[in-house]
Amino acid sequence: MTDNYGSTVRRPALVYLCVVAVTALLWLMVSLSERHPYRATFRISWTGVDTARYAVLQADKSVTFDIVSNGFLAFSRARLSRREPLVLDARRDTLLSPDACVAALQRQFSLSGVHGIRCREKQICLRLAERRAKAFVPQLTGVNVSFADPYALYGTISVEPDTVWLYGSEASLAQVERIGVKPATLANVRDTRSYQLALDPVWLNFPDLHVSSPVVSVTIPTARFTEKRFTLPLTLVGAPEGLSAHLYPGQVDVLMWVSEQDYSRLEDSQMQAQVLYAPGDETWKVIISSFPAYARIRSVTPETVRYVIIQS
Repeated sequence: MTDNYGSTVRRPALVYLCVVAVTALLWLMVSLSERHPYRATFRISWTGVDTARYAVLQADKSVTFDIVSNGFLAFSRARLSRREPLVLDARRDTLLSPDACVAALQRQFSLSGVHGIRCREKQICLRLAERRAKAFVPQLTGVNVSFADPYALYGTISVEPDTVWLYGSEASLAQVERIGVKPATLANVRDTRSYQLALDPVWLNFPDLHVSSPVVSVTIPTARFTEKRFTLPLTLVGAPEGLSAHLYPGQVDVLMWVSEQDYSRLEDSQMQAQVLYAPGDETWKVIISSFPAYARIRSVTPETVRYVIIQS
């Protein structure tokens, strides 16, 4: 009889608890389905700031909104705000109004099911200070270039950017005199191409200095070259008036190195071979004093000549 009594008492209590649980669940579901303003705080990520040129004096790190929606959407949005920042574009001093913050939020995130947004901040601020600047031409003195035969430099090596800027205090800028590329070896260069080379980071010796670009693009123009041989007469220069000399031999063979596209336009009339009057020397050295800039001298045979001075 006692067992039957206990079962009789426990059964209404269990039913009551189930009713309460179901009622609470229904109330929660109805409550979450209704529209309410839910608070959401987003971290701010400022983008577009040239930190080399500007120092950041003040930057707000977060912004809070009241977003009217149902509870289910608010829950998923709370997870989103912890995972993704609100990205704000600012290239100079920026003061955003509440409406501008709301517009930025609407641009970045899908806000379906939202029936109203209010920014709780009066304004969002980013303050920048422009650093002092000093310009440098990147130096390539530490770069060694060798070419694969039969290629050679054809034109002028170019550097992009051709000017590198340092930003910082006047005292620190005054201590930096030059900026060069880190030592590098470019071996067996064939086709024209660009190389990304790091600058020697001398600015790291000064905590307040920042560089506009830590690397430069160096373009090396090349072409296929071939040999072209000429026989040139020798001319004596620098001799006193009324004095001449017989040169032995009176002409030299010159082997030129010229690009294939310039081969046909290189002629002997564009070149001049000379010897400089030096009466105290046993032989005189041959000098190719004139030739086009697009060609190179590979060899001169012979390199020196003998002479007999003739006094008229």
